[in-house]
Amino acid sequence: RVITERFSLQNLKEPPDVTIKDSDDKNGIIVIGSYKAVEKLVEDIRSNLPEVITLKCLAPLHSVFRGVIRKCENGKCIVEIKPGVYGVLNGSFKSGDIVTVSVVKTSFIPNSYVKLSDDLWISGKYAHLTPNGKIIVSKHIKVSIMRKDLINLGLTLRRGKWGIKWRSSAQHAPIPKLIEEVRELQKKLELTISNSDKTPY
Repeated sequence: RVITERFSLQNLKEPPDVTIKDSDDKNGIIVIGSYKAVEKLVEDIRSNLPEVITLKCLAPLHSVFRGVIRKCENGKCIVEIKPGVYGVLNGSFKSGDIVTVSVVKTSFIPNSYVKLSDDLWISGKYAHLTPNGKIIVSKHIKVSIMRKDLINLGLTLRRGKWGIKWRSSAQHAPIPKLIEEVRELQKKLELTISNSDKTPY
């Protein structure tokens, strides 16, 4: 609301292409969004502020990879998720195992490790599929009747152990659009699982 009033924008209903937030140390900003939108914004920033330093994350948050276990020690494993990019995964595996993982915490520092989980998240514009079986509504959706409607919709769409977390953008989408996206995410999940025994990267 503050931003829309500041820039005299109309009441926008579509989810944003990019989200901009302060870095943890407040010494910079973090830009999150679709690849094309982020690249365009970074290009605009560089053209206006040529001295600015930009860093690209090693792997997008919630992205899914087929990786190879390179080393395990004391329940912590090093996984190569793409050539030269590594993450840390908790669990009991052996060197050479192929695993399907999600990125739960990324990094912008070269040669560092991202944090991984074998509990997959499949992400869309309006929802995430999560492995805990729960139906969760973003805390940014404040209207109680809307929260109730989304919970009920999630219960009808849920499959097996896979739950749904509705993103804040879900409050602006029509029900058919939400149903369509969840069905597409479920197909993506099935494809990801069916490819779990294939070669990594």
